[in-house]
Amino acid sequence: MQTTPSVMKFHIGNIKNEENLKSLKYIVLAGEPLPKALVNTIKSMIPDVTIYNGYGPSETTIFSAVSDVTDEKTITIGRPIHNTQIYIVNKNKKIVPQGTIGEIYISGDGVGKGYMNKEKQTKENFVPDIFEPGKIMYRVGDLGTFSKSGKIKCYGRIDQQVKIRGLRIELLEIERQMQSIYNIQNCVVAKKEVKGKDVLCAYYVENGPVNKEMLKATLYAKLPEYMVPQCFVKLEEIPHTPNGKVDRKALPNPIIKKQDNANKQEKPTNDIEKLLMKIIKQKLGAKDIGIDTNIFELGADSLSIIGIVTELFRYNYNISVNEIYKNPTIRGISEKLSNCKKEEKEGQVSELRLLEINEKVKKLSKDVKPEKIETKYNVVLTGATGFFGCHLLAEMLDKKETKEKE
Repeated sequence: MQTTPSVMKFHIGNIKNEENLKSLKYIVLAGEPLPKALVNTIKSMIPDVTIYNGYGPSETTIFSAVSDVTDEKTITIGRPIHNTQIYIVNKNKKIVPQGTIGEIYISGDGVGKGYMNKEKQTKENFVPDIFEPGKIMYRVGDLGTFSKSGKIKCYGRIDQQVKIRGLRIELLEIERQMQSIYNIQNCVVAKKEVKGKDVLCAYYVENGPVNKEMLKATLYAKLPEYMVPQCFVKLEEIPHTPNGKVDRKALPNPIIKKQDNANKQEKPTNDIEKLLMKIIKQKLGAKDIGIDTNIFELGADSLSIIGIVTELFRYNYNISVNEIYKNPTIRGISEKLSNCKKEEKEGQVSELRLLEINEKVKKLSKDVKPEKIETKYNVVLTGATGFFGCHLLAEMLDKKETKEKE
């Protein structure tokens, strides 16, 4: 099985029968940092499994290093795979000593030729190999170090990009949008861990009164949902290091305060709201919430929303992820579920109509012979989100006959 750590967390958190996982022998987790806690959880559920941590960007053909982390005390990305070299260098592209943090470069047969129609970006990231003349190496943009065992420990992005749930997020872009909002004097956005989950936290200094609800609403209008911080912390000043840089390590962890507004603490009024309250508390680890509390303020993200939808389906309630985004409170979701049930009941097919349909189906011939289809129809291609599927889809779309429509 191969997936990202975030998706693996989701699967583990929603599985009802752990025995279904016992057949797994190998798990490859890649695409974002692998927490040691997740490795321990998987091992407790599947004692005989082998867990690998995969590393490598698309520019070097996905995997450049793999590490068996099943019994490792410290998570590393291991050693380079065959026909691949990984260098850790300083700003002058000189190899740093063992144990010293430097920038990761990858060379070898998997390195691509560059970015199509992006000459400047190609020159910046695909540079001459420092050891093999005539070859190129790729600047990953991550920081890392070689351990005494020769394995590589990755410390994350050298710039201000972070990965949350497999999505690469540019923190500077969020800060830029925040600083354009009235009364925001200064701000810093960082990735923090809240209740065992990675979240975006925005720290800001006011020029005047700032309403957090309006601040978040403004950012939703400017940025994609996954780039809007879940937590907002007001500071008197942004901490800095002695050399004048923002001291991100000194940023305090956000504290989730209890809601003071009585309306937000309003209790469930019907069975659907009681069920939703139970599910949301379970999925988000929340305690004191009301039916008008915005679940995104509790740290809800795309994976936890899918978990809520999946749990509701077990109770014969069907709602889309998009509808929860539009109605992010227990009251709103409950009203939507009630309307869906009413529409479903009104739209039920009568028993007489079902009998008529069955009679028509019986008359259909069972001797179906395959024939060559000359006329071109629309084709549904599944699995196009995978590495192979997306290239297959691209090739199909590039064909002239695919583009022509009658």
